Amino acid sequence: MREDPTTPRSLEEIERQCFLLLARAVRDRRSALHIATLASAGRDGFPAARSVVLRAADTTHRTLRFHTDQRSAKYAELEADPRVAILFYDPHARLQFRFHAIATLHRGDAAARAVWDGVAAGSRRVYLGLPPGSPSPTPVSGLPAELESRPPTAEESAPGVSNFATIEARLIALDWLHLASGGHRRARFVWPENGPSGATWLVP
Repeated sequence: MREDPTTPRSLEEIERQCFLLLARAVRDRRSALHIATLASAGRDGFPAARSVVLRAADTTHRTLRFHTDQRSAKYAELEADPRVAILFYDPHARLQFRFHAIATLHRGDAAARAVWDGVAAGSRRVYLGLPPGSPSPTPVSGLPAELESRPPTAEESAPGVSNFATIEARLIALDWLHLASGGHRRARFVWPENGPSGATWLVP
């Protein structure tokens, strides 16, 4: 089997590389890992998956952060069941990260307020419109007409904080897969809240 020189050779290297790539993806909008798929338990019994933007990655505590609207179905689903699956895939590197995580929601608390203070005006605009998924009188966002074509001022955006929330996902397991012409590789990592962490190679 031909060895791919870009593939980490040990489980320790894989774990280190994974979190390094995620930390970089937070800052790099062009990274394929900047957008993830987050799946939760839908209220109708079906899995509910959607694309979310990776906003922060804490490599020390193994947490990821995403933003959401507290009026969204996603928020209600996570209130009812905080267990989530998070999928990242980089087609260029042919790397897939499948995480299991436990989500903690922050809304109206110091943690959410601190994040809101750093959100750009243009991004705050989405929290001023109608609730996500609701019928809209326009094909764009359901915003007041005066905000359709420009960012809100600080004063105009202030009410949006009541709809703004963050999702802090504490990672508890990772299924790592590298698709390579010389042979696929797969590994699993577990990080229980209580007890020792573990890692093992898997058959791809």
